[in-house]
Amino acid sequence: EKPKPDPIAWTSMEIDLFGDSLGELRPEWVGLPVLPEQRDFLEQRGVDSARLYKAQASALIGAIRERQDQGLCSYKQARILARHGIPAERLTVGQASGLIDGLASQKWRPSPGWVERAREWAAQTARQQP
Repeated sequence: EKPKPDPIAWTSMEIDLFGDSLGELRPEWVGLPVLPEQRDFLEQRGVDSARLYKAQASALIGAIRERQDQGLCSYKQARILARHGIPAERLTVGQASGLIDGLASQKWRPSPGWVERAREWAAQTARQQP
């Protein structure tokens, strides 16, 4: 009998950390290339800027800074958690770190029960925040 694939290893989800917080794009920057310092800022935070324009990069940088000011998890943290199907949009840096530490302690192959509990906890945490 063939072994069954591990469903957790292939779980993924789309994440939208920024929602409506990107606001209006500056029209004079639409179509202009990303500045080197914008590219560096975004790429240091795990955001691929290859298909962005200056206006989009500026909006993303503003949204990232706003998340940082609110103490919310980083894009890199959210991406790691999303690979395991754990919603991270409203988690703090510390909460996301705790979950990532839990994943790492299980050699990045957590049991389905652990992932389900983490998902439930993350969803409950998000509902409790304003």
